[in-house]
Amino acid sequence: MFINVEHGDGKTLLVNPDCNAVILQDYVRRSCGIKSTVTIDFSDENAVLTELFSKPPQENMFDFFMPRSTFVLVQIDRGADGSILKVTPLLTDWEKKYPFLERKLRQRDKKAKQNLAAEKDVKEKGRPGSKMSVKSDSPTSTPSKVNVKNGKNSAKGDNRTLSIAPDETAPPKKTSSKGRKKHAH
Repeated sequence: MFINVEHGDGKTLLVNPDCNAVILQDYVRRSCGIKSTVTIDFSDENAVLTELFSKPPQENMFDFFMPRSTFVLVQIDRGADGSILKVTPLLTDWEKKYPFLERKLRQRDKKAKQNLAAEKDVKEKGRPGSKMSVKSDSPTSTPSKVNVKNGKNSAKGDNRTLSIAPDETAPPKKTSSKGRKKHAH
């Protein structure tokens, strides 16, 4: 079985993926003249990555590819946590040959930027001393129970209970006596 890997100035590399991940990567790097410090991967025309870089080095790659498939060699820019930040095809004029790939990669990059910004916000708001806290309506220290209906399964009566721990620093909320029934003893 062989696959085609497009790279450079319209070149195609014929690759036999019936080998370990590390051997496949080394072969492609040497054949295409790519430094070992660059993270590479293969992308199909729908911007689906094989994530070759995340496979165990000794895992056989045969089952991850369809015979005679064509892939574009891409460079992966990764964050400190290993997440994919940007995917850059290593093929000249790839935008013309694979216009759908261009749109998908732009969407992927936009989502990666949004996720990175969201993670940064969570880290900043989650620090001690931040103003973000959950307040409880209950003056006691027991968790409050809130019924939450699952939108997909609500017709089946799937009600779930979510426990929310009270904020120990929040003052108890005053409740009025209006609307309460008096119990006879």
